[in-house]
Amino acid sequence: LGNLLLMPHGMNSSFQNKAPVEKRETLANATLASHRKVADLIGKNNGWGPDEIRNRKDMIKAFALDHWDSRAERVPTS
Repeated sequence: LGNLLLMPHGMNSSFQNKAPVEKRETLANATLASHRKVADLIGKNNGWGPDEIRNRKDMIKAFALDHWDSRAERVPTS
């Protein structure tokens, strides 16, 4: 999960097998916040490895639980 990033086909094709540091500039200038966050993680650690992937997975998990946790109290819509 932490190593997955949704992107348009053209962006994905242009990245091919480039190193993460080579992808950083494109991600940093992207319109999607998720791309910019990955660029920040790459920049902070000058790369993308197990620690960054684990960190991003934890961020995604926390976001999902905070926004979509099925155990959370639901407010009636009607």
